[in-house]
Amino acid sequence: MPHTGPAATQPKLKSLVHSDVLGRLNWHNPAMPFIYTFETATCEEFIPLWHLAYRYPTFLTTRELAHATGFCEATMREYCNRHCDRFPDFVKMTEGSRRGLPPSAWKDSRATHNQYGLVLPELPVPLAPAWIHDSAEAEYHKEMMAAIPEWPLVSEVARFLMVNLVYHSERRRCVLIEKKITSLVRSSARYINVHAHQLNSGRNDYPIGKRDHPCRTWSKVTIHKLVLSWERHWTSGGKQASRIWRLPPTPEGFPSGEAAAITAPTKVAQTTGERILEALTRSKDIRELVNELHVTRTAINSAGDRLRRQGLIKKRSKDIDGLWKRALWERVTPPVPADRKRQWLESQLTERGWTKRDLARFNGPDHKTVDKYMRGEPVYGATREKIALALSQKIRRVRVEEVP
Repeated sequence: MPHTGPAATQPKLKSLVHSDVLGRLNWHNPAMPFIYTFETATCEEFIPLWHLAYRYPTFLTTRELAHATGFCEATMREYCNRHCDRFPDFVKMTEGSRRGLPPSAWKDSRATHNQYGLVLPELPVPLAPAWIHDSAEAEYHKEMMAAIPEWPLVSEVARFLMVNLVYHSERRRCVLIEKKITSLVRSSARYINVHAHQLNSGRNDYPIGKRDHPCRTWSKVTIHKLVLSWERHWTSGGKQASRIWRLPPTPEGFPSGEAAAITAPTKVAQTTGERILEALTRSKDIRELVNELHVTRTAINSAGDRLRRQGLIKKRSKDIDGLWKRALWERVTPPVPADRKRQWLESQLTERGWTKRDLARFNGPDHKTVDKYMRGEPVYGATREKIALALSQKIRRVRVEEVP
């Protein structure tokens, strides 16, 4: 449907992440990457736009949109009318369509449906996905896209996730990093991961939230469809790299739980923080750590700050030629637990038949300082020396190094 109005201005990109996604993926028509420049508040509002772009330039009725997305017709009408108001140059509505109605309802004017579609300016044609050229891929794509609306899914986000994976798949596999899949689905990685696990198990058994409330994916827990799996991959720094999503051979799902099993190791060998701790055999600056570990400065700073908050390492400045300074990272000796201090001192006092007040009689600290020491609170460095000196006056000599 040609655009006859004045030249329209392309909507502003929601984020730079979207521009990166648009340039690296294949699309079957120019409307698909274009709708990702539309800014919507939620994933649910974006889903009807995606289906309008998928069927571009065909206009769809509210009933057809409701069947494809899983929403009710009233919700589709509300979202589409909202898009017509926000993007009047691109989203259009026509009234009075009878498509999809039985012949008995054609004479009833109240039974007609509004139609919605996209009217876009001339856009560059993107590279086409594999299912456009390959007949076997096209047959699988057609079967899956027709079957997904019929699955007993209660979550529109889970249904939209499967639609995107099928769209960008080749030979039943789809390689997408977390940043891309969250941009395509327009939902958080946390919820995508929850729905992915429940699409893999066929059950609503994956807790989410502080109170471990389940996030529902399936509407009928008695029907167990195993429709998604993946292969895990990890970076050298211990973060999850791009998943290779695996789709089932048929719309009925994987034939068994073994075929749908998530592959590759689930445990990471080492994180960046663990590698930093191993590398800090002496004080090192960030340049030395970057060259040794082959990770970015950002990764070193991020992991180093976490370790510093945990009290495992510290950062200090060192003068260079009296003018320039550089930050040096070094390991921190972990503090001695208060229970260990209390137990050690009580055993020493019992051995000598003393109380904590007897230490002051032999040039040791007073009983208040002893209480602070036994509770693990900060005390002066000379306190350990005084404790060792006082205890050495009876039975045997105690060195400062023995005092925890």
